[in-house]
Amino acid sequence: MRVGVHSFSYSKALAPSKDKQKPPAMTMRGFMERVEQIGGEGFMFFAGDVKPPDLWGPEFIAMMREWTAQRGLYIELAVNTPENLARDAELAVQLGCTNMRGIVLRWLNGDRRNYKGNLEEGVDQAVRLLRQAAPRLEELGVRLGLENHLDLTMDEMLRVVERVGSRSVGLCLDTGNALGSLEDPVETARKAAPHVFSTHFKDWKAGWTRRGFQFAGCPMGQGVVDLKEIVRLLARHQPDLTLSVESCPFQRFEVPFFEDDWWAGFPQLHAKHMARFTRFLRDRVTENAGDWRTPVEEGWPQERLLAHEDQMAREAVAYVRSELLPLTRLS
Repeated sequence: MRVGVHSFSYSKALAPSKDKQKPPAMTMRGFMERVEQIGGEGFMFFAGDVKPPDLWGPEFIAMMREWTAQRGLYIELAVNTPENLARDAELAVQLGCTNMRGIVLRWLNGDRRNYKGNLEEGVDQAVRLLRQAAPRLEELGVRLGLENHLDLTMDEMLRVVERVGSRSVGLCLDTGNALGSLEDPVETARKAAPHVFSTHFKDWKAGWTRRGFQFAGCPMGQGVVDLKEIVRLLARHQPDLTLSVESCPFQRFEVPFFEDDWWAGFPQLHAKHMARFTRFLRDRVTENAGDWRTPVEEGWPQERLLAHEDQMAREAVAYVRSELLPLTRLS
């Protein structure tokens, strides 16, 4: 197993400058260099992270491929819903990467009431598109890992993979997002492990609210996700897996499962499921979320946000290297 960094860990640094005349705080070249400096062995990124003065095109793509190959770093391409997968896979080949990350549905923030339209029809449409693209993925030797993205439960994700029925379509396991669908992250990883192609490694802290519970980004190893057990599970099935850290210091989500209409989006969740998850929360959540706010919501200045983001990424890579990777050699 190798540890790397997802570009979302530097979302503030890579974001466009508010001053249109200035470049972002970090260019894609700068991100690649920073990953290597903090001990990363590769990275996952969105093509949209490449902004001026870097110019996306054949020369830049060739540079990324050569730069990572010379250093022996892995590179993985993050894409979104499956409308353009054949084109995305061809880009992956040009970059020299064999893994892509995708999603089934648009961002729901863990609340299916946000979905515009019929959710089952949305999943069916995604399956049709994945089936259409799968032969081209297989031909190019590119694998697509679908992320549990605060949208579907792991059982639903596995049904999508089964329905597509291609060796090139599997999962990108996000170690923390199971909380958004009332799932224990370890049990989610146990189900997913045989089908995982890539990962987003993160931790969340969690606290009770009047409407349910809330989870937010925190340093790795200090939250409610049992990352040590997850990495043991994954190592047994996928010893060559990449672990891309996705520290999320500026994110927090509330799951208002005390509200009746929230459950309309999860008719399949039964009482036993809820009992298991409530025990999970009971055993790990010891505080109320209260006035939790992210650094952005607290109004931190840009320089402090950038420094905090970098610190979180550095510490996450160091944690994986010192606390998690040694466990993979024992599994």
